[in-house]
Amino acid sequence: MKFKNIKTISITLFVIFFALAVNSFAQTQDDITKGKMDGEQDAKEDVSSILWIGVGCCTGGFSWLYPEIFDLSVPQTKIVGKSADYMQAYIASYRAEKKSKIQTNSCIGGGIYWGVSVVYVVLVAASVNK
Repeated sequence: MKFKNIKTISITLFVIFFALAVNSFAQTQDDITKGKMDGEQDAKEDVSSILWIGVGCCTGGFSWLYPEIFDLSVPQTKIVGKSADYMQAYIASYRAEKKSKIQTNSCIGGGIYWGVSVVYVVLVAASVNK
């Protein structure tokens, strides 16, 4: 009789601990997913496409190096009071998305710069040869 009660208690405790572990894992995954989505969305909102296209035009597209050289800041107010998993996912996705947007828009600006430069050189060369 005692062995049957111990077995039942052991199985019950195992099921409870297993359920708690599964719930904790699901919560962690939710935090990671939410942090990743929030980080990407905030980075898209924080980066001015027009500004970086303009900077790319002025630098000939070399401004795409900016995020490679300098550390991209993350707004701390967005992650205060959040879980560690959320913060890690938010910071990683924020920096990746911000870097991508800066580099893409800088290259667009650089393409405009070089395209206009080529057209200018062709027009000057054509007018000289007349």
